[in-house]
Amino acid sequence: MNKVGLYGLGVMGTSLAENIYRHGFSLSVYNIEVQKAIQFAENKDGVMACESLEAFVNSLAKPRVIILMVTAGKAVDEVIASLLPYLQQEDCIIDCGNSFYLDSEKRQQELEQKGIHFISAGVSGGERGALLGPSIMPSGNRSAYQNAAEVLETIAAHNSDGSSCCHYIGIKGCGHFVKMVHNGIEYADMQLLADAYALVRFAYADDTEQIASIFAHYQSGMLSSYLMEITASILRYQEWDGTFLIHHILDVAKQKGTGKWVVQTAIEEGIAVPSIEQAVSSRFLSEQKNLRNELAAHYEKKQQANPYDTFIKELEEALYFMKIMIYAQGFAFMQRINEKNEYGICFHTLATIWQEGCIIKSAFLKTLAHIYDEQPDLEHLLLAKPIQEKVQSYEASARNVVAYAVQNGISIPLMMSALSYYDAIRCADSTTALLQAQRDYFGAHTYERNDRKGVFHTIWE
Repeated sequence: MNKVGLYGLGVMGTSLAENIYRHGFSLSVYNIEVQKAIQFAENKDGVMACESLEAFVNSLAKPRVIILMVTAGKAVDEVIASLLPYLQQEDCIIDCGNSFYLDSEKRQQELEQKGIHFISAGVSGGERGALLGPSIMPSGNRSAYQNAAEVLETIAAHNSDGSSCCHYIGIKGCGHFVKMVHNGIEYADMQLLADAYALVRFAYADDTEQIASIFAHYQSGMLSSYLMEITASILRYQEWDGTFLIHHILDVAKQKGTGKWVVQTAIEEGIAVPSIEQAVSSRFLSEQKNLRNELAAHYEKKQQANPYDTFIKELEEALYFMKIMIYAQGFAFMQRINEKNEYGICFHTLATIWQEGCIIKSAFLKTLAHIYDEQPDLEHLLLAKPIQEKVQSYEASARNVVAYAVQNGISIPLMMSALSYYDAIRCADSTTALLQAQRDYFGAHTYERNDRKGVFHTIWE
């Protein structure tokens, strides 16, 4: 009997299966295209390729642990339905795909009624992470998770102190919830670097070698991260003829929908995540390539201007400032949903398991882990003293960089959104009083006063 079963040998599934096999766990694999399973198991002791679902399930030790690596949505439900006839009580299904967290909670409820456990496990790291060690965010029935803990915590990435980047997150579908928010932060982090690229590309007249060296310099300092590292590598990549590949890649960004889920959920819950929303919108805008080309022909573009003396240093500080705003939004969003749904998420744990293996891996997460270790109930990241010190130190640089972009007509949507969020969230006396007055004027929607209690309506005319 094998320790674990894995259903789905696509790119991510194959990499995860290789990871499990490399760590010495006995493994059964199944795939709709049976030949893929047979090829994977070839010359691998301890790996069994199964040609039927019944054989696949029966090859596993009880209580069975089955990892799903299939496309989110309808496919997950279809696979679960096909497995059910062969499962028994206390068996456990672990969805390691990018499922929407509310779908996962529905699946968990339905399966628990049948005595079968369901674990929602967000997995970050892409193909390379799945192969060499991802960050894993499991949630659901804690006792059921223990049956799979050894496998998941072993194959995950590990921090420098030896701790696993897989840790039980909480109840219900919060594993997929935090992975969804992780991806929203990832969208914003990527757009932040795209904004930085827009600035240095303008300032240094497309001198790609110099631009790449700037990102490599940032990678060696406080902005060190996986995304910064690969950005420097991407910018340096040359084709056979010596041209830089980045200049040949069409500027149309695709997406799989997890960032959009964050925005939709935030709107439904009444939570502000403007920078993540802007990152998603920027990808939509990029798809309007033909229109952008047409409009570029009608509107004059500013010519390259030399960067000011402290540009490189101030851009570094501005990027750190903007990164703080991105994570402040993401963690505030998670905190609100965590409180509402009583998930039991520990944000110190989350910041710790995101330090290795995942796409948003960065030195900054070590700072967050330290903050949430000391202040586990912190209401908002901007209330933490270490963060306040950084924000106050780098605010001037952030404003100078944004001003440079505005004056030269450079699109930096993420940076502008992040700076605007900072100005709005710290504004004790906002202008929304006017909005309430307008709503009452045209719709009799009423308003509250700041000088006495009650709900009021004015006959404005």
